[in-house]
Amino acid sequence: RNIGLINIKLGALYNANGYKNKAKDAFLKATTIGTSIDSKKYELLAYQSLYKMYKDEGKLDKALSYLELYKAVQDSFQHEEVKIKVEDYQIALELKEKEQEISVLDIENKKGKKQRNLLVLGIASLLVLLFTIVLMYRLRNKTLKKLSIEQQHTNQLLAEKEGLLNELEQKNIHLIH
Repeated sequence: RNIGLINIKLGALYNANGYKNKAKDAFLKATTIGTSIDSKKYELLAYQSLYKMYKDEGKLDKALSYLELYKAVQDSFQHEEVKIKVEDYQIALELKEKEQEISVLDIENKKGKKQRNLLVLGIASLLVLLFTIVLMYRLRNKTLKKLSIEQQHTNQLLAEKEGLLNELEQKNIHLIH
């Protein structure tokens, strides 16, 4: 890339010192290098310098041809710049859209996590409630079983008491008679 710039500066130096043919050769070499390395900037500078040299020499046909080359490269250069800017804007727009999509997905992800946490909390609450109900049911059954045993024991004692009272009454009746 620097070779093109060196040839342009060398051409300008030759032109300033009156070596017109060497200046033209240096500028032409700069256009060839600029074309080969795809440097529109060097091509533009070289064509512009050749245009001015031929115009100053009065060779208007040659000056016009280099002016036309200058304009063609300049138009191409501007077209590429516009194309790059449009691509940059498109990329920036796509990036913004992707960022918005990511933001929406983050919000949905947070909602999903909240729903999952609520679901886990609900299931845990139901399990605790179920465990409590099972414990209360077992405790109730144990208590009912104890009460049943105590009631049977009480009924047995009452039956013995009645039996003893009857026996005592019988003995009292025998004693009185």
